[in-house]
Amino acid sequence: MTLWSVESLTYYLRSVSQVYAKTPLVLVLMLSGVGYSVCRTRDHRYRALLSYLLVSFVMVTLVPQKSHRFAYTIAPAALLLGGAGAVWVVERLFGVSRSPGLRYGAAVLLILLVCLEAGGIVHRFSFLSAAQDMIYTCPPANIRPAYRFVLEHTLDRNVKPYILNYWHRFDHYGLVWEYYSGSRMPTEGDLYQLAAAGLAPEPTVENLNGLMLELREQGVGALVSIDGSPAGNYTGWQVVEPLWARGDLEWVASSEPFAVVAWSDAYEEHALAGDFRDQQDLDAERREGLEEFSVQLHLYAIVPR
Repeated sequence: MTLWSVESLTYYLRSVSQVYAKTPLVLVLMLSGVGYSVCRTRDHRYRALLSYLLVSFVMVTLVPQKSHRFAYTIAPAALLLGGAGAVWVVERLFGVSRSPGLRYGAAVLLILLVCLEAGGIVHRFSFLSAAQDMIYTCPPANIRPAYRFVLEHTLDRNVKPYILNYWHRFDHYGLVWEYYSGSRMPTEGDLYQLAAAGLAPEPTVENLNGLMLELREQGVGALVSIDGSPAGNYTGWQVVEPLWARGDLEWVASSEPFAVVAWSDAYEEHALAGDFRDQQDLDAERREGLEEFSVQLHLYAIVPR
């Protein structure tokens, strides 16, 4: 979606209200708490939470890639203010009159609202496992061949790799995790310094010189280029080719193309929101929600200077 479109600018506001505050009562309490906190900004406690919410919303909104899972650090703070909203609502309901009848009526009304919300909460929890699956947007077993290919040619040979244009389904953290999962003993220092990663720069002479200087300063011995990604048929050749042509890189190995599966954006949104009628509906969408794309890795040795 276009960054400055209404859909993009309101994405996370809708995400918090439709996914994280799914039921009407929770949404009303959350909005009441935010409004109550705005009126109490002189209190540093409310001011701190509101500042965190504002800065967080701005930061994630300015990121072009949108996903409901990116709001998981924002929603708890907004929901926490729902407690203040609940207190404010109860005070208003119980303070309308000193008549015991009206107070009991308000209490019964709140209990009925909670009971009505219980059905939605139970429905949401019945699909909790589907939402938890979104922690791994690509099942680990499907990406391990890529990690093993890199390990065989780098860390297993005491060579530090650099993953060019990594993405969240294949990065240096996952590589090091896979490395230590093979019963290898941790080394001294920062464990995750065994591998590095970065985005592909524009292939200008200045940028390429800066990239090679950075790699050599970090002690990187191999550069890993990825063909294919969830976003499309990306290739790192635009960066590799000029470096290879001027003698900074030497080709070492290329993996066989292999298929990687990932959840579709539509299924991910439904799973996080719990938008399924029943288990059969979940199973059907789950089968349709698996997408497949091809990935091939190319490994190049960095020529010492």
